[in-house]
Amino acid sequence: MMDQPEYLKLLAGVFDEFNREHFNSRLEPPVFRFGTPHVPSEYGQYENGEIVIRGSLINGDHPHVRAGDMNEEGRLLLIRDVVLHQMTHQFCHERLKWPEINYSGHGPEFRDQCNRIGKKLGLPEVRSSKCHKKVRHLISCGVWPWAVRPAGYYLGAFRPIIPTRRNSPVDAIVERIENLTLDDRRELFSLLASKKLL
Repeated sequence: MMDQPEYLKLLAGVFDEFNREHFNSRLEPPVFRFGTPHVPSEYGQYENGEIVIRGSLINGDHPHVRAGDMNEEGRLLLIRDVVLHQMTHQFCHERLKWPEINYSGHGPEFRDQCNRIGKKLGLPEVRSSKCHKKVRHLISCGVWPWAVRPAGYYLGAFRPIIPTRRNSPVDAIVERIENLTLDDRRELFSLLASKKLL
């Protein structure tokens, strides 16, 4: 497992990559740090030139991720998506000078940027946090892009809490998948994707 300075170096590289690919290198490099965002349910936050990533995502202590070295690659994919989400906030903040406070930062401008980037990534469209009934079926941009990634994208390392029936056949399948090695998980997800089951 990487230590904190290695992660910070990795995040700077991710920022440079996404800044080129999605923002035409217009964003100023932020200060990255690990900590706790102001909102308890959020994985990260952008504020005043700083991107905070929830530390428990990295070490595997967060209830939505799996711990252990075999899950590190999947957690890194999630962290990359958290950085992309926060960079999109940064772009809207720098561009609008007004962070859509009435929408907790997840308003029409943020939604439009998510959909612009999501289209390049092949992701489904999302809606703003407050929406009309016509688009309520869409996922909120507040949980973009992790909530619209295809199943298996995070290699089994990301598991948002979703209520399920106890002791159902699905629980047994999930438990078996959790016990697979990383290579076996990749092979399984590739097979399922090739059969269009994901």
